[in-house]
Amino acid sequence: MDWIQNILPTLLVVSTGLLTWFLKDKSEKLKLQREKLIEEKRLNYEKILEPIIRVFSGAKNKSEMAKAVKQIQSHEYRKSAFQLMLFGSDGVVNAYNNFFQYLYNNESNLDPYKMLHALGNVVLEIRKDLGNNSTALKEYDMLRFMITDIDRVTN
Repeated sequence: MDWIQNILPTLLVVSTGLLTWFLKDKSEKLKLQREKLIEEKRLNYEKILEPIIRVFSGAKNKSEMAKAVKQIQSHEYRKSAFQLMLFGSDGVVNAYNNFFQYLYNNESNLDPYKMLHALGNVVLEIRKDLGNNSTALKEYDMLRFMITDIDRVTN
């Protein structure tokens, strides 16, 4: 019986140490997986937003518009959009779908206010998905740097 009393504290210390090491290792692996997923999402979101940014940067240039449309119709863009559907948060997927549904349904009669609101919502949801959940920014705040007369359009 004495040997149990002598060994038990040692076994308890060793087993506690092993359990702590195991839990810490598991936690670090999960953290690395989360970081990798966020980086993959970020890269995919860049691909998704690239033609839209192209439109804003060359809005008066018809060749830039044509490049953006061609890019959106490309296999690579569709692949990125599909990845967004698989890996994006519900908020990003819904915002992206709503934006493109608005464009499809109002192709000949786009309301700049509604379009910018929908696009701003996409960018805002991406921001939230990449870790800024408690942001106080609104949809138009996300586009303010790209559009010189956004206050006129949104008011």
